[in-house]
Amino acid sequence: MSKSQERIYYLDYARAFFIFLVVLDHSLHAYSENFGWLFFVKDSERDVFWDVIHLICYLVMIPGLFFLAGIFTPGSINRRGVFRYFEERIVRLLIPMAIGTVTLSGVLTYLKHYHTGKTKLNLWNYYLQDYLPKDLALTGYWFLGFLFTMTCAYLIISLIIPPITRYLK
Repeated sequence: MSKSQERIYYLDYARAFFIFLVVLDHSLHAYSENFGWLFFVKDSERDVFWDVIHLICYLVMIPGLFFLAGIFTPGSINRRGVFRYFEERIVRLLIPMAIGTVTLSGVLTYLKHYHTGKTKLNLWNYYLQDYLPKDLALTGYWFLGFLFTMTCAYLIISLIIPPITRYLK
């Protein structure tokens, strides 16, 4: 590896830390007094303390993850070119988001609705009658959609106003 391609380990550690916060945050939803609606299994003894921890995690992890996702974008575009980079973003972000939304999110939404009594249908009938026509949800895949949107915005700006993005390379 050349000097310019060496791995920056502290960014790997930061990403691991933010992913830990995501796992922690999602595991706290069941115990949260005000954010319990985000998860369909609720502990009988919820507490506002977990709301505070949820907010702290959220305030740190979301900006951190987006920062890490975007920090290498200019260099990647320079190496690959705009159109190849865009194609790669479709394959790595948009296609998994679409597949996950249609498949896994449907199962999660069904479990939530079945557990809370909003549906009595079996999974297949719920999927065809309710989920696809009415309840289609990104659930956890919102992150990929937003990241793809921000990537497209950056690509458009870099094509329309190259002098601005020249300093980001």
